[in-house]
Amino acid sequence: MRMCMIWLLFVLLGLVACSESENHVVARYDDVGFQYSPTALQGVIEYAPPLVPEYVRIVRVDSMLNSKDSIEIILDSTFKNSFVFKIAERDYEFPYVKIVGVFSDGKKKVEFPQYVDLRESNNDLKLNLNASLAAGRIETLVQKEGLDFSAAEEKAYSEMTEIFKADFNAWNTYRFKDVHYANRWELYEPYLYCRHEISDSVFYSDYKEMSEYFAKTGKVDSSLIVRAADAWLSTFAPAKDKNGRPTYKSFSRDTLFVNYAYYGRVFERIYGLTMPACNSYNHQVTIENKRSEFYGRKFACPCEYDNWASICFYRLVDPIEDTLGLCLLQTTTVAEYNNAYYVCKEKDNVWKAESEIDTVLKYKFGACGNSETKNQFFYLNDSLFFCECDGDNCSWTDRFVNKDINEEDSLYAAVLNARGVQKFGKCQTNNSYSGDKYPLDSVFVQCQYGKWGRIDSLTYYLGGCSRDKAEHLGVYYSCEGSLYHERFLTWQNIWKEIPAPVYYGEECYYIHFGEVVEHDGFSFVCEATDACKNEDGVVVPEIRFDPGCDYYWQKQDK
Repeated sequence: MRMCMIWLLFVLLGLVACSESENHVVARYDDVGFQYSPTALQGVIEYAPPLVPEYVRIVRVDSMLNSKDSIEIILDSTFKNSFVFKIAERDYEFPYVKIVGVFSDGKKKVEFPQYVDLRESNNDLKLNLNASLAAGRIETLVQKEGLDFSAAEEKAYSEMTEIFKADFNAWNTYRFKDVHYANRWELYEPYLYCRHEISDSVFYSDYKEMSEYFAKTGKVDSSLIVRAADAWLSTFAPAKDKNGRPTYKSFSRDTLFVNYAYYGRVFERIYGLTMPACNSYNHQVTIENKRSEFYGRKFACPCEYDNWASICFYRLVDPIEDTLGLCLLQTTTVAEYNNAYYVCKEKDNVWKAESEIDTVLKYKFGACGNSETKNQFFYLNDSLFFCECDGDNCSWTDRFVNKDINEEDSLYAAVLNARGVQKFGKCQTNNSYSGDKYPLDSVFVQCQYGKWGRIDSLTYYLGGCSRDKAEHLGVYYSCEGSLYHERFLTWQNIWKEIPAPVYYGEECYYIHFGEVVEHDGFSFVCEATDACKNEDGVVVPEIRFDPGCDYYWQKQDK
């Protein structure tokens, strides 16, 4: 009786154990007791567009991941906008299967293999580029380093975690649920490394190179990464986001991360940079990775303005900006370099050579005929231009270029203002004649009432009459008021030279007649005019109010 029971137990075990004949397999269990076979498979293929799979191949493998047999599965066409594959229940000797996504590259077929560990339910599979990258590494670890499948899978995904800074083991455990290339940068980054933004063919070629290197080493070749970063960086340009605010984004066929806010971190890591926080300061960081085609180029942090708010972001500096300065979205600027003119137009963000002088004048000074330019002179380098208007008909003319305009000419003040604008910028003082003043060529100019006008040297050095006395180069002056200069169209302060004793407050009156004081190494005597004296040359106090009577300090010769 006991032998019969033992015999019956072996029969029952045979019904649920593995069998060499697929037709007779009842069930297979993994190491923790979960049934994994027979099983049906269902899943989706999630590769970034425009990559389109044609079919999948299901490959049953042995313990060393050698192929035993395979079957091709056509994608389920009943699912719109999704690439779904299904295969009916089959037996799998080992708790893992190789699934190959097959794509087309012209006349060639491109394959992306992936290993899937089988579980009790296998209707939620995902084929993606990241798992495909791990496949070749898993094969190397199993076939050449002797690891079992689970250990090889864990190590391959750990190496990917180190490269892409994301927990690929966790994502693989949950079969990449709720994460894919479109919502997680780390899952998109392998596409970047393979220059997916250029074309399918380039992507396939780079992926082959990257996957073979990773399969052997568990790493990604740094030169390949730098090459990919260069390709990605070359697609970036200043622009505006959907809200009209200034930004820096990629322009390529890949639209998934065109507004990726953390692109700077990617370039930092790949090029070995340290980018300080981009704020109101114009930080500049140089690419010093010699493998990069951008070696020696700079990232700058210009701050653009949007409705009074400052928006700062890193962007690549164009080489000509090292000479001409940054071209900003919110400004229009004209510059000259190597005898050529360049225009940075508002919203353009790129310096462009401009040969049309009328266009250069327009962007530098404004349209001819507006309130700022009408019948006004402007200098462009050493050439004098005039916005000439006859009623509403206005045009730029250079007919004054060879005209000799001196201070006696009625055009002198207008031309001098143009020279001041060229040298110092537009006069910004509003309703004042005490603005900034500078030497200009052989004269002095001051910003008064919105114009640069000529002033004399004493007005330049001594300033306005906020004080009644002043000293300059050892000479003493008192301010006698101000006077409008009709020819120069400016107010001039009237500074009159005075003796040192007057500057120092020494009185000279009839009671001081004949007194002597010392200042600056000179002697001064209090003198009087003849009208203050009698026939004998003696001062008479009673006639001190007579016309012509005056007392003054007389400097004595040493």
